[in-house]
Amino acid sequence: MLFLAGCGGSAPSSKPEPSKDQPASSAPAAAPAAPKETMKVKLAFAGSKTGMLWLPSAFAYYNNYFKDEAIEIEIVEMKGGAEAAQALVSGDVDFASMALEHAIKAKAQGVDLTMLSLYTRYPGFALVVDSKLKDKVKSVKDLKGMKVGITSPGSSTHKALLSVMSAAGMQPSDIEAIPVGTSVIPAIEAGKVQATMHADPWITQLITSGKAYSIADLRAKQDTESLFGGDYPNGGLVTRSELLTKNSEMVSRMVRAIVKANKFLAGNSAETIASKLPAEFKGTDEALFLASLRANLEMFAPDSKATEKGLQAVIDSLKKDKVIPETADIKPASVFDSSFIGK
Repeated sequence: MLFLAGCGGSAPSSKPEPSKDQPASSAPAAAPAAPKETMKVKLAFAGSKTGMLWLPSAFAYYNNYFKDEAIEIEIVEMKGGAEAAQALVSGDVDFASMALEHAIKAKAQGVDLTMLSLYTRYPGFALVVDSKLKDKVKSVKDLKGMKVGITSPGSSTHKALLSVMSAAGMQPSDIEAIPVGTSVIPAIEAGKVQATMHADPWITQLITSGKAYSIADLRAKQDTESLFGGDYPNGGLVTRSELLTKNSEMVSRMVRAIVKANKFLAGNSAETIASKLPAEFKGTDEALFLASLRANLEMFAPDSKATEKGLQAVIDSLKKDKVIPETADIKPASVFDSSFIGK
């Protein structure tokens, strides 16, 4: 590119004329950008990092999106959302991949947790029943008196189960909620529970193997909207609110990595997404993983944002099911901060 030194009535230069092969002048080379200082971050997962609910953060991890932001990630896997929230509150971790409801419950208890980027706009769970009970259990009401698996007490699977039961006119005491963590398949096989509210890849594995069948699918738009009247934002990146000001650079880097992952998930097929994930995440049965991924693709939030209506739906549902006090004054904007998205 030829850069002109000036125009108009300037005095002629005393410098020799450049040759035809040499530009008249050249701009000084731009100094290379200073490398970002690497930040060490502890990221908790509410359950296994291979859970489908946390795919955006796992995808960012496996594809070096965090590394691209000069973040050195240490992953900490917790039993469930309640444990991940506690680790966040205590300062044992910096961020958590967990359900929005835990940030809302914390807010109701006077603790500020904030979701920064949404992973899933639907709960991402399904209520499935042991196939041996197919002639006996045809609806949620038929579960009365039975043992139903959840990841852990107070977890998002527990809350989803309460919501489905409430919509069917049931009380929490009508069933026995049994914590099974990620060992849901052996729990069904051994008869420890007769049904479970759980996430993928376990749900798809139970269904495709013929060991269980679904009676409520909250991975999909239809059942979610039927139950909640619209979106029901669930999984996302959560942190302590103090980090928003104390370490906004760290927050910005983490959000950028997640937003990049969400955009990739929204713009590609299950096969393309699977090709970017290691066997550690997909397991030994790639066909099963692809079936699980296809069953969940529409729940991921392409723009990483939660709608105000969806946020209010979660708050209202938690009040209805007496998870938080009905008098709790919690505004949607106080639990979800989208200002770092796009920075």
